[in-house]
Amino acid sequence: MMVVSSFLPAFLELSPIRQFQVAWCSLIAISLMVDFPRQLKFYRWFSGSGLEMAGFRGYGQTAGKFFGVLPAPRLSVACMALSGVGLVASLVLASTDVLADPRPLLAVALLCYHCYVPQLYCEIHMVAHNTCLIPPALLVLLLSPDLAEPRAAQGAAAAAQQWPLFLLRLVITSAYCSAALCKIWAGMARGVSWLSGATMQACVFEAIMGINLPLNAHMTFCIPTPYARVVQRWLFSKPFLLGLMSIYGVLIELVAPVVLLVPALNIPFALAGLGLHYGIAYCQNIDFLPWWGPYYACFFFGDQIVAADILGVGRAYAQANPICFGLGVAYATVHIAAMVVHRYFPGLDILPLSSFPMFSTPKNLWDGSFTHWAWLTEKEHQPGTLMNFAFPMHGRKHYVLPSELDSLPFKYLLFGDPRAPGAHKDLAPELTVYTNVVLTEALTRGIGEMFDEWHTAQTATKTPPGQPECLPSSTKPRWRSATRHGALRARRLGPRP
Repeated sequence: MMVVSSFLPAFLELSPIRQFQVAWCSLIAISLMVDFPRQLKFYRWFSGSGLEMAGFRGYGQTAGKFFGVLPAPRLSVACMALSGVGLVASLVLASTDVLADPRPLLAVALLCYHCYVPQLYCEIHMVAHNTCLIPPALLVLLLSPDLAEPRAAQGAAAAAQQWPLFLLRLVITSAYCSAALCKIWAGMARGVSWLSGATMQACVFEAIMGINLPLNAHMTFCIPTPYARVVQRWLFSKPFLLGLMSIYGVLIELVAPVVLLVPALNIPFALAGLGLHYGIAYCQNIDFLPWWGPYYACFFFGDQIVAADILGVGRAYAQANPICFGLGVAYATVHIAAMVVHRYFPGLDILPLSSFPMFSTPKNLWDGSFTHWAWLTEKEHQPGTLMNFAFPMHGRKHYVLPSELDSLPFKYLLFGDPRAPGAHKDLAPELTVYTNVVLTEALTRGIGEMFDEWHTAQTATKTPPGQPECLPSSTKPRWRSATRHGALRARRLGPRP
């Protein structure tokens, strides 16, 4: 058996899809191995926590079924660990020549994925869309007979070998385009301009306020983000710059499918996309890179000149592998159709199918008609912890119930206004607090001041002011004086004038 390192000198001679498969499997396996010890510890706690949400397994916030059809198993800690080991082992072995055709190992990886990932549906690094590109990649690879070809083909056969890479690019670029359209539609519906920077400012505020990282933290999970916590505070007071960053992100996503027609843009787009995800990690401490980053390998392999003839490539592949061609086109059709369905039925969790609406909800800290939430926590911001939205700030299960907060092994305080989005501006805002600590007078006063500042402007502020006074610089020190595990579980502090 040769491991990856032993055939690197011949790597460039492999078929393009085999090159992608080796690179992608290796990188995903490394990411899984890095997180595995913490995730196993998390699952040992979570499965025995007694939380209502611990009784569910699946995908997305609601622990939905795989593709909306296949339910997820509920595994013991030992079986969950075995499925994780099986997933890593199958990906690693598929990157070697232990089998002439690695597809049986990829099939095992898909099965182990369905056993392992749903157990961690509310874990911060596996949650929802973080890993949703793994099943499409595995399915496209399973439909690629060229994986059994040891060398890149020549002539007409070379054209056929470009087709699986085209499908992979179609999956990710259509996902990005759908994400951009979700943002544009949401902004138009709410009358919000992404250029204002209000939504990005609110996202940065969430990172500053709610993520338990010190100012001198220079890592987000395993991604180097030097001085990110300091830069976030500076960016918060620069809404115009945040607006430009928002437009950059939406534009990159919107035009992503253009690279399908112009393969010469493959590498520039890949660099821009990877930069976009690094920017999310840096500005928001949210990490997609270990799971989405390896997928970008599909833009670095293949023949750009040959791939430019999409119809010719598709025709050649259809002639060489008609069944696999038909199944691949069918999956691509379902993938795109599901974006439309999910757009109009956003409550469905049918991952890995989705409209990819990440970060599409408009926000404005300075508009009293918006719903606002903020939180303080001692929960580590590391793999193997609950996701940040596993709490009752949006009312969409599954989450930690207010009555269950006292059972958490860390301090937690959530406060905000539970009004529905778009509530009438004259409706008196009501401060709602969910916590497992007894609030000191100073902390209560700080929360009230922040809540009042959110609702100072009862009409939409199109251009948000960059007011660093809204940052929790005065509130965070008071957190240290809060008492652990008090009787306060869910308290409403009546309407504020």
